[in-house]
Amino acid sequence: MASESTRQAVFDQLAAAGVREYWPRVAVDSLSLVRAGQAVVYSAVLTHDACPPAEVVVRLTPVAGGLDDAKRNEQWACSAAFQLGKHGVSTPRPIPSQNGRLVESVACAGDSGTCRGGVLSVTHRALGRGFHPAVDALNPALWVAWGRALASMHVAAARLNKSSSVKEADVSADGKHEEGTSTPQHAARGNSNNSNNSAAAAPQHPALSTRRSWSTLPILAVRHELDASRDAGQGIVARALQDVLLPWLTRRQRDTTVTTCESYGLIHSDFHFGNMFLAPAAPATSAGAGAVAGEDEQTGALDVDARKTDAAGGTTPVPVSYDIQVLDFGEAHYSWFAFDIAFVLSSVDLNNRTPSPKFRINTDAFASTFLGAYREAVGPSIARFVDTAPLDAFKLFRACVEYLHMHKALTDPSHPLPDVIRPRMLAYQALLVEDLSCAAGRATLAALAKMHTDVPAPSDGT
Repeated sequence: MASESTRQAVFDQLAAAGVREYWPRVAVDSLSLVRAGQAVVYSAVLTHDACPPAEVVVRLTPVAGGLDDAKRNEQWACSAAFQLGKHGVSTPRPIPSQNGRLVESVACAGDSGTCRGGVLSVTHRALGRGFHPAVDALNPALWVAWGRALASMHVAAARLNKSSSVKEADVSADGKHEEGTSTPQHAARGNSNNSNNSAAAAPQHPALSTRRSWSTLPILAVRHELDASRDAGQGIVARALQDVLLPWLTRRQRDTTVTTCESYGLIHSDFHFGNMFLAPAAPATSAGAGAVAGEDEQTGALDVDARKTDAAGGTTPVPVSYDIQVLDFGEAHYSWFAFDIAFVLSSVDLNNRTPSPKFRINTDAFASTFLGAYREAVGPSIARFVDTAPLDAFKLFRACVEYLHMHKALTDPSHPLPDVIRPRMLAYQALLVEDLSCAAGRATLAALAKMHTDVPAPSDGT
């Protein structure tokens, strides 16, 4: 097996070759590795005759098998970001190649071990900074901004569902981008009407016409690999999905009273702390340098008029408001907006329960603040569907999907996990199984099972 340094050298060569051929305005000598995981991310500089140099992000997804599937997946993610950005979501805009495509593929030259090549995309750099647990996690200002950011995605998805003015050539089915499209607004607030329109009948943009929906997620096929005889937790997840959750969702899909243009559309489905960039809109100034933020005894929230001492002895201002840019649409698909809500709420709860978390959030205080901001920003025509949605059931579906992702990561020989990560992932899987097997989880599954005795589950997830 090639060493990590050898593998990274191959990835660096692929990124440089792809940039040189398809994005010639990106300076190859400016490529700088940011992080390496399933995707390899670089920072770089884009030059333009009429504009000053701009920072961009180059993303390379190495591929061990066929390039076409990987290219389609990355193309989907870039198209989702592009379309939602056009309809008001604050997200770094993908930059088309000189061929007009949002994604290009590049093959390895010669023998490069298991790597056959990679798919490449370039986006503008996100504004602001990454999530800072000590400063941001317990700040109600972030909870508000998080709710508003998710609302902007759902408003944009509803507009995309209904839009009759989307130009067919904006992003064509082969991933090409046409100039002359509208620029994204920084934020979107509002609501849409005519809730009787079925989402199934909503017009779809050509680049998103091969609809990746909850029922066709490739990860669902992993449920067939679960073996109850080897692990009881695997059996619990497999039965919950096959016998209850998938049939329930299939029936819900057919019900036009709950599946409409205001309740169902293109969702992010992975909007956690790591997939946002924060631009503090108004940092606090009332506390002196070195002051440590106080904690409210009831909510566990940091005093927003304080500064937090960082590990280096300096201070990071605790913002009183945020602007959020949304990152990483790799898991985006068509589903109910309530799933996005359930994902956020359960991610906060699961963080609190993981061994030695870096922070704990009062889940009731978070849910109240987050949902209040979401409802205000999304408007009543969308909010009413979320308010009546069975969030507990969507949380269980999220638990199963998350379990499958972790099972795949734990058993994939082509991407062995570092020793430090494996026990954490196994502990997290145990929490997901606990959610399904606890009294509340069993009661939710039993109630759903009574609703769909005549609906079979999808045969597979492909």
